[in-house]
Amino acid sequence: MSNFTINSMSMTANGLVADISYTPVQPVNYITVDVMITRKTKVLSWRFETGEPEFVGKSIVYPDGFRDGAPRGWYCSVYPEDDDLFIGWMSHNCPTANVIHRFNSGDPMWTVHITDEMEATLFMLRWL
Repeated sequence: MSNFTINSMSMTANGLVADISYTPVQPVNYITVDVMITRKTKVLSWRFETGEPEFVGKSIVYPDGFRDGAPRGWYCSVYPEDDDLFIGWMSHNCPTANVIHRFNSGDPMWTVHITDEMEATLFMLRWL
């Protein structure tokens, strides 16, 4: 068994920096520590929905073979590095967007639906 002690931690532009002390139980000739934790904002599934009905084939549920499409607009899922920065930026630059905080299998995320073309352009320029 060994004893690891975290003396200090800080977040920088390059990632997480930690000062760690290591006390081995038995003498060692060398030790290699390679820890790299980086988290950046991820935007997944950026897409545009036209709002038109979708053909799904005739069935009991859809006798005409069409179902209503998603409302017109741009959609995505966002896993931000800083939630406060992201929601602050969204409220200032995309005030008409629908932004909902959710958990994807326990992982916090934001679902975004933007209907305004200018707001979608701003979002793409900043986050994609």
